[in-house]
Amino acid sequence: MLETNTCRLATACLRQQLTAVFVHVLQRLLQSNSDFALMGLSTLQPLAYAVAYVSFFFGITSTVLRFYSRHFVLKTVGWDDYIAIGILV
Repeated sequence: MLETNTCRLATACLRQQLTAVFVHVLQRLLQSNSDFALMGLSTLQPLAYAVAYVSFFFGITSTVLRFYSRHFVLKTVGWDDYIAIGILV
């Protein structure tokens, strides 16, 4: 029980740190237009597409790996696994 709570706390902490870094990077990009000129970007559209594609890729990968590990390794598939696949589709 303690190990599960520690894992959840570590995951939440990591999620907050990654969110803070992502927000900081976006704020820095939005603050100065010269940064866009150096990167060859006139708008945020290419950056938005890149973030969307990377997020989509990680979402699919994590769902597939979750279902694989539950089905083939643990041999216990629950209703939550099927809901995750339903949401993915």
